[in-house]
Amino acid sequence: MRFFRDGRAISLLSTAEPADVVHRLTPDLLRHGHQLQQQQQHLVTTATTTAAASSSSSSAAAAPPAARLALRGRWRLDDQDERLLVVETEGVDPKYLYRMDLALRSAARAPARNTRLAWRAFASYNRLTDDWAAFGLANDRPFVFSRVRSYG
Repeated sequence: MRFFRDGRAISLLSTAEPADVVHRLTPDLLRHGHQLQQQQQHLVTTATTTAAASSSSSSAAAAPPAARLALRGRWRLDDQDERLLVVETEGVDPKYLYRMDLALRSAARAPARNTRLAWRAFASYNRLTDDWAAFGLANDRPFVFSRVRSYG
């Protein structure tokens, strides 16, 4: 996950090493990924010719692989407790929305800083059926992170 100061976020689940992915998580990725998703939705919902499908797939192939997997989102601190972080991202399918509730804590090495995110809840919302489905988080450990000052 990457959090921007203006409240935007990028969520990416990948098996790639962080050093290979973090520098690609930029605001441009949000715009590019959204355009790519719009093209894919258009192909699914309308009948297109094979020429249109092949030109769209060639533009999708030119996009960085992370652009196809990154999910756009928003983050905010909870109104009642500023140590609770709420992140909402688009789902892999347009009918879904993901919501993560995270607790912001300090790690033992740096007690003065908030450098640990602990899962509190993770759920999926189906916009079509107005249904919430919770994901089990029993064995997930808190994530310790550091601020990225440069990508060089």
